[in-house]
Amino acid sequence: MTTQDSFYRELGRRVYRARVDNGLTQDELAKLVRLSRTSITNIEKGRQKLLAHTVADLAKALHIPCTNLYPSVQEQPDAVDNIDVYLKGAPAAVRQFAKSALSRSQARKT
Repeated sequence: MTTQDSFYRELGRRVYRARVDNGLTQDELAKLVRLSRTSITNIEKGRQKLLAHTVADLAKALHIPCTNLYPSVQEQPDAVDNIDVYLKGAPAAVRQFAKSALSRSQARKT
């Protein structure tokens, strides 16, 4: 499994946990963020790559900060330094958004 795969698998696990904590079905969450239920399934399994605005939409629907969906730096110690590897092929703005969110997450934990 690549580093990018583990990043998206953990992000998906966090979406799943937040969805369950909010008492939502995949179909209900999908309607809130204007995606298909299949997309939610694929996100939760780490199979679907997400754009920054999709992460923001999910976080809003789940009533949590975007940073709660990103794997923490403690779980992925090199995450900030290697975000370009995790998000290879993603637009620079998406990589910068993720790097900023992870950096803020790391700062809060110290």
